[in-house]
Amino acid sequence: MNEDILSPEEEKILKRIEKWMDDDIEAMISRKCNVSCATLLSIFMEVFGGIAEGTLMERGKEKDRFEGFLRLSWLSGQYRTLNNKLHRERGEGLYEIFRCNLVHTIFFGGLDILNEPTKPTSRVLPDEIPGIQEVNDGSGRLIIQVNALAYDIKKARDRLFKEIREKNSDYRKNFLKVFTTI
Repeated sequence: MNEDILSPEEEKILKRIEKWMDDDIEAMISRKCNVSCATLLSIFMEVFGGIAEGTLMERGKEKDRFEGFLRLSWLSGQYRTLNNKLHRERGEGLYEIFRCNLVHTIFFGGLDILNEPTKPTSRVLPDEIPGIQEVNDGSGRLIIQVNALAYDIKKARDRLFKEIREKNSDYRKNFLKVFTTI
């Protein structure tokens, strides 16, 4: 076996993840399924963090996986900055406020979810503005701009998958660890 390249089966897994993510997110954005889209994006953040760190199949590591995605060096540091600020000020970060509220409690009171359905695969915000922002009115609400968040997650995914495809990277080892346990 040539360890310089992924096996056809491993490459098929990466391609399948890319297609599922791209197709589902584009369909949700273009059809204005904002809550469903934000929920799926939060799940992708956790999944990609779990792939990057090799913890995808480990129980009890959900928050670590989500924050592992935020730790990816090529993801905008503004996501980490916001997460740290929320932890300091509220005792809860993006995992609890964004992901858990959507996935577990279906409570949207602290979230505004925005979308530009005519541009499903576009960033729609300047690069320096992350897809998750805190409203500056003292309410503590977060604004989730699904187009920008989807763009940022896809960009991070593409870089992660590039790293996985390179021989002997830690990301490749973690990917193989995760997908040999499924």
